[in-house]
Amino acid sequence: MQKMFKSVLALFLSTFIALSAVAQDQQEKKERSARPDIPGKFLFDLGVNLAMNQPDKGFKAGFWGSRTANLAYYLPIRIGESKFSLNPGIGMSMERFKWANLYLLQDTTDNAEVYDLIPNKIYPGLKKSQLVMNYLEFPIEFRFDANPSDPARTFWATVGGRLSLLATAHTKLKYKVDGDNNKLKDQSSFGLSPVRFAATVRFGVAGFGWFVNYNLTPVFQKGMGPSGTNMTVLTAGITINGL
Repeated sequence: MQKMFKSVLALFLSTFIALSAVAQDQQEKKERSARPDIPGKFLFDLGVNLAMNQPDKGFKAGFWGSRTANLAYYLPIRIGESKFSLNPGIGMSMERFKWANLYLLQDTTDNAEVYDLIPNKIYPGLKKSQLVMNYLEFPIEFRFDANPSDPARTFWATVGGRLSLLATAHTKLKYKVDGDNNKLKDQSSFGLSPVRFAATVRFGVAGFGWFVNYNLTPVFQKGMGPSGTNMTVLTAGITINGL
């Protein structure tokens, strides 16, 4: 899955370069006010994560350290002559949680894979404790454009959902020993749900807007997360899209 994640990233970059070249060529052939006829668009999200039904003990998330960045490519399909379109896409999500209390996410059993948040008694001078999750995503959204002929100025709104596949996950620790800064990454599944479903709402004007994403699937598999939690995640933030 890690190789697949890197391949998708490389695909995004190559597609972006190719589309940029096409757009530049078309722009030179048209009047300055004309819009390049690009078949799809890229969309970027940046938001903060709010844990729902979080564990009773040990879970104290830092605000900015618990964030999500999404990058996706959508192919709009206009529904007849209406103001609505269907927007399937493919993307990736980079999600993380930072524990302000510097707890550690570790396997606490010998015979079963069960992870819990425990106080740090291992790493002296611990400065950061974070869980990083990377997903391959397949979103689909219905979009309304108040004026489809002028997307650079019009109000728009979308509602939809997404299927996400866990690609990689690791904990990230930063600690200090004898004046030296050390970093440690531990890659594992951490009992995370390998597949998740989410609902998404967006709205904005032109290329800027806001989004709210709610993951319907718990972060951890049943009985494998901290204190047996069914924690889900709500993410809210800004969205920037190429018109």
